[in-house]
Amino acid sequence: MANPWCFDFSAAESSSVTPTAEQRAQVHRVLLNSRVSNHGISARFKLHTISSTGHVQISPSSPASAWISQLAECGDWRCGCYRLTRPEVRCGFRDFAANKTFETLAGKSVRYASIGSGLLLLDFEILCALAERGLRIERISLIDTCYRYAHGVVGDARIDPTDGNAYSQAGFEEYYKPLLHDKWAQQWENALQPAQVADAISQVAHFFPSTKVLVFPSIDHFREACTVQPSVFGGSNCFVHADAGGVSREASRDIAGLSLECGGLAFFLENQGHHAQNDLGPEPWP
Repeated sequence: MANPWCFDFSAAESSSVTPTAEQRAQVHRVLLNSRVSNHGISARFKLHTISSTGHVQISPSSPASAWISQLAECGDWRCGCYRLTRPEVRCGFRDFAANKTFETLAGKSVRYASIGSGLLLLDFEILCALAERGLRIERISLIDTCYRYAHGVVGDARIDPTDGNAYSQAGFEEYYKPLLHDKWAQQWENALQPAQVADAISQVAHFFPSTKVLVFPSIDHFREACTVQPSVFGGSNCFVHADAGGVSREASRDIAGLSLECGGLAFFLENQGHHAQNDLGPEPWP
């Protein structure tokens, strides 16, 4: 049954585009073993590369590309979290979040929520790190304004998941143009085409079949869902704010406090814009 807050991208285990256990293990090895041992720029490009639209993505030559070719992240080289010049930041945050979550939730299922998740590359790595440690991913809640057009939905207070106007490019561009303050922001937003956004979410959902994958187009939608139906949308136990441009820590803390169960964890990675700084740390809740 459709709800007024989010899209359900959950995939079935039997899907033809769902990887086998062996294929998932290979992706885990490729992504999670690529730690900071790659000291040269050329070595880093073996796993990650820059797309024609300027974002960082998995190299097409990587075995992982078959399953996550649409996943990506911002390619602003000035950022303190830029993967190609500071690989230790995102890898360190991923491992730190996975280790702390495993210590806290060992034997339990993970109900994961992420704000400003974009094209999901870092979120996917964190989820893989959790799965590799033996944790079952029960639910994935993803929150980002770019998801407003994952199904071409244009709206303000509420969305209609049954809307038939798929991939509304005109509405997408109208929404984003006022936000493009410089060429780096414009380069990133131009990469976020509606079809790629939907494909990236679908790839994550198919990699974690039988996991509930819920996609919210704004913090307000997520907040209302958690308030009206907390038993369905609330009760997260791992909340991630990873390089979420335009979302303050205060806003993240507010929504984390609403959505997390008692004893859940909130993790924050902040790039401080393009000032080449980062702030990494967990916050048990409450």
